[in-house]
Amino acid sequence: MEAYKSPAERDFMPYLDAGVMIQSFYLACEVLGVKVCYVNPNIRENNKEFFKSRFFPELDEYKYLGAIVIGK
Repeated sequence: MEAYKSPAERDFMPYLDAGVMIQSFYLACEVLGVKVCYVNPNIRENNKEFFKSRFFPELDEYKYLGAIVIGK
């Protein structure tokens, strides 16, 4: 998150950047014939602290934007 200097871009730019990376990953997997699935980061507000403590306790400066599952 420290890469985003303007406070105005901190709300939406991480999602745009993640979308570009996810699309590139999807295309690479398609070429390689690998199955891929994107997991939406739709976490309810009252579950955010639990999610953070369970999966990313030491990563305060990061923002979870989703996960990609791959397999054959």
